[in-house]
Amino acid sequence: MPASLTSRVAWLVPALLIVEACASGDRPTAPRPGPEFAISDGVHEGGTPGFYFLPPVVAQPTFSGSFDADITTLNPQIAICDITDGPDNDCGGAGGTSAVIVFTTTSTPAITVDPTTEQYGVSWDTRAAGFDADHTYRVHVTAGAGGARRELGLADVLLTTKPGQAKHVAPGDLIVVKDGRPLPIHFRIEGGIAGSVSVSAATASVPTGGTDLLTATVQDLHGAPLVGPSVDWTVTAAPGVAASLAPTSGPTTLLTAGTTPGTAVVTATSAGVSATVSITVECDCWTTKASMPTARYALGVGEIGGVLYAVGGIKSVGPTIAATVEAYDPASNTWTTKASMPTARHRLAVGVVNGILYAVGGSGNLGSPPAVLATVEAYDPATNSWTTKASMPTARFDLAVVVANGTLYAIGGISSAVQGVATVEAYDPATDTWTTKASMPTARFGLGVATINGKLYAVGGASNAPGGAQYATLEVYDPATDTWTTKASMSATRHLLASGAINGKLYAVGGESNIPTPTIVGSVEAYDPVSDLWTTKAAMPTARAFLGIEVVNGLLYAVGGAGPTSFTPLGTVEAYRP
Repeated sequence: MPASLTSRVAWLVPALLIVEACASGDRPTAPRPGPEFAISDGVHEGGTPGFYFLPPVVAQPTFSGSFDADITTLNPQIAICDITDGPDNDCGGAGGTSAVIVFTTTSTPAITVDPTTEQYGVSWDTRAAGFDADHTYRVHVTAGAGGARRELGLADVLLTTKPGQAKHVAPGDLIVVKDGRPLPIHFRIEGGIAGSVSVSAATASVPTGGTDLLTATVQDLHGAPLVGPSVDWTVTAAPGVAASLAPTSGPTTLLTAGTTPGTAVVTATSAGVSATVSITVECDCWTTKASMPTARYALGVGEIGGVLYAVGGIKSVGPTIAATVEAYDPASNTWTTKASMPTARHRLAVGVVNGILYAVGGSGNLGSPPAVLATVEAYDPATNSWTTKASMPTARFDLAVVVANGTLYAIGGISSAVQGVATVEAYDPATDTWTTKASMPTARFGLGVATINGKLYAVGGASNAPGGAQYATLEVYDPATDTWTTKASMSATRHLLASGAINGKLYAVGGESNIPTPTIVGSVEAYDPVSDLWTTKAAMPTARAFLGIEVVNGLLYAVGGAGPTSFTPLGTVEAYRP
C-alpha cells in the first residue's frame, strides 16, 4: 500500500459507519460472512489511472495530473448497490442490478464540482430508505460522454450499528462516523483518462500463415482521440487455430495466422477499457475426398440438405452419355446411387429450389449435329423419383443455371443453331412457367455462375461465332431491375469452368484456357463484390474442365470433370476451404 495511505482513523463510538479502503495485499477479514471489501481507483487495486477517491472515503492520495472540471461533458454518476449476498452486475444499468440510489448532476442531492479544491462530490445519507445496517454496499462512479462513457472506480462500504465492531476488522484505511451522519463521497477526475478503445483490421480475413495489420484508437472521456496512449494486445483463437501478435503493445500490431483455419479474436486494452475484433483465418487449401463411383465430365451438380448430387454427363465407357445420379454425403465421405434421370444427357446444368433438383437442357448425343435439348426434369430426394417439367423456351447446352429468391435462371449456352447465345430465361417452380429476361451483354457458353446477395454473377466462357473469343468477363444481373452491369474481369480468360459462392465471394474454378494454347487448368480466382477485385487462390490439385462445383457447409466441392489429357473422364472430388 502506498505510504500516503498508511494512516488510519479509528474514532469508535456506539454506532459506526465503516468505509474499507485496503489495497489487494492488505484486505481485512469481514466481521461476518459476506463479500470481501474492495476499492478500485488510481492507487488501489490497479484501478483507472487519473481517477481517485478522496477523503473521507480514503486517506489523501498522491496525484500529479490536471483536474478535469468539465462536469457537463463528464456527466458523472454514482450508483450504489447492495452486495451483501454477492457481487452486483452493471449497478443501475439497463438489465443490471437495481441500484438503491443513483446520484447525478440533477438528482437531489446532486453531484457538484468544486474547481477550487479540484474535486467532485455528493453527500450520501446512509440512513435513507433502502439502506440497512450490517449490509455491504458498493459505490460505483461512472463518467464520460456518449460512447466514451465508462466506470471509473468503486468502493465498498459496510454499514453497522454494532458498538465496537470496528475492533474486529483487521487494520485498514477506516473512516468512522456517528450513526446517522452523512458520508461525503469525494472524487477526482483528471484529464487524459481513456474512455473507449476501438480496433480496426486491414482485412477481415487472412489465409493461413498470412498477416493482418491491426490498429487501436483510444478516446478520452470527452470522445477526443488520445495521443500516445498505452495499448496492450492479446489474441485468443478457436481450438486448433494458432495466431501470434508482434508487438504486444503500442497503437498497432501485426497478426500472423497459424496453419489451421478458424477465428482469431484480438483484444486491445488501454487503461481498463478494451475492444475486440474477430479475424477469420482462411485455409485456402484443398483436400481430396471419396471419388464418384462413375467417372464423368460435362455433368451437373446440386446440393439438397447437405448432400451433393451429381447428375448426367459423359462417362468413360464408349464414351457414353449418362443418366446416372449419384449422391455424396460429406459427413460420411460416401457415395450412393439414386434413380437415374429419364433423359440421358451431358453439358446440362442443374439448380435446386425448395429441396427439388432441376436438370435443365444439355445435349442428348455425342455426334454432329448435336441434339440440343430444352428438357427440364425435376428430382425429389424424398421419393427418389423424377418428374418432367415445362421445357425451356430456348433449347441449349453448355449453359449455366443459378437460383435466386426461389427462381431458377438459365443463362447463355449454345443454341440449336450451334451458336453461343446471351439468352436469359427464368423458371418459376410454383407455376411451372418460363419468362424471358434481359440478355447478357456478352453472348457466351461454358461460363460459370453463382448468386451473391440475390444478384447473379456470370464469369468467363467463350464464343463459337466466326473469330470467336474466350472471355475473362464478369457481368452481374440484378433480378430486381432486370439489368446487367459489367464488373472487373478475371486475370485470365477461360471457359468450361465452374463457379460457386462462399462468404460473399465468387470463386472461378478450373476450365480450359487458350492462352497461349488450349490448356486445362486448375487455377482458382476469387472475386470480392465490395472491392470489385479478383485475387488468386490455391489451385486445385487436379486440373480439369467440364467439372461440377457445389458449396456444402462452407466447403466448395469440385466434382468430376475432364482430365488434363485427352479429356479423360474423372471421378475425382476435391474440397476447398477458403
